[in-house]
Amino acid sequence: MRDLDKYLAEQLGEEDSFPGREANWRTLHYRLEAAAARRTTLYWQIASGMLLLLLAALGWQSFLFFKENKRLIARLSAAETALSAAVLRADSLAQASLLPAPQKTIEPKRSALRWRQTDVAESALPALLTPSPLSPLTTEETATKAETSAEETPALVSTPEPLLRLASIRTLPLRSFIHMPPAPQWPALLPRHRESRFWIGLQGSIGVPTPRPGVSLMQGAGLGAEYRVLGQFWLTGSAEWISYDVRHTNYLPSAFYRENPPQAYKIVLGKPPVPYPLHDVVGNQRLRFLSAGLRYRVPLRFWLRPSVHVAYTLGQVAPAIYNYTFADTLPGPPPKKVIVFTSPQSTSAYTVPGLWRFGVALERETEWWTLRLGVSRQEVFRPDFYDTWWVQGSIWYKW
Repeated sequence: MRDLDKYLAEQLGEEDSFPGREANWRTLHYRLEAAAARRTTLYWQIASGMLLLLLAALGWQSFLFFKENKRLIARLSAAETALSAAVLRADSLAQASLLPAPQKTIEPKRSALRWRQTDVAESALPALLTPSPLSPLTTEETATKAETSAEETPALVSTPEPLLRLASIRTLPLRSFIHMPPAPQWPALLPRHRESRFWIGLQGSIGVPTPRPGVSLMQGAGLGAEYRVLGQFWLTGSAEWISYDVRHTNYLPSAFYRENPPQAYKIVLGKPPVPYPLHDVVGNQRLRFLSAGLRYRVPLRFWLRPSVHVAYTLGQVAPAIYNYTFADTLPGPPPKKVIVFTSPQSTSAYTVPGLWRFGVALERETEWWTLRLGVSRQEVFRPDFYDTWWVQGSIWYKW
């Protein structure tokens, strides 16, 4: 027992003589909490990635399904058109076989007529009786011809009316009896793009903040919806979840960190406290952006279609834990001993209103889907938050 008591006494003595043990235990507690939160975030990221892969697979299967359906519809339309054309052709042939054959025009015999005209009238009469099948004359033209002939040949003035009627007879053209087959009816072309007023989609974003003091690229994903209100003007709405990592050797500016950062001091008897120099600050920050705006799609029928948009954005900064590390080197010959102090600090959530986004995008539109790649600029117009350049890619389904 004496050995055990001695061992416990030594351990307790070490605890008593250990400087700042409460602060170190608190630091360890915060680190464990941060590790647990980061592990939960990692699980959510893995689940989100698997969900995105599943949605991509379902989207690809839907695309193949609609493509096959479109091909079958085209084949069915072509088959129906060919069948109807064949039926019409068969009916036309049957009707043509039942039509009577055209008969020749019988000229009246000269002996059956009573002639009272002179030889001049007899020589001019065959010209009047000659049929003209290719150019049938109307009643007015016939009367004009008769008057002209009467003026040229005075002997025909006394020609009887039945003879003039007989002279005006014209045979019907044979083309009226010929049945022309109907023109082939080609299948109606499907529209190039399916018109839809409501779109829903998934989008991924990569942002570069300005300035960028030790901040990584901002990455995230979101959901969006668009509704066409008039012409090429669309109302847009989206929600994005963004995160970025921080690792910097200086204190962050107020645009990124609104809390009062911690500070470690070196206390020497008889002297004022001296702050330890900051070694680095490490953290992970999550944000959420809610946007509502207006998009105009430029009406250009091209392989890629441009569009411009403007949106009002509301930013929400989530609480986070930042770990501040301070280091100091003791004076003396090398190797010098480095004293490290770690001070974690948690931040509270806050909302950033008044963010505006202006951007352009290019779209590739299909019958059911639209792919979009765009660049936008987020402006805040005040110093309490940072501006950001965004590159966004999205896929939209035409509802």
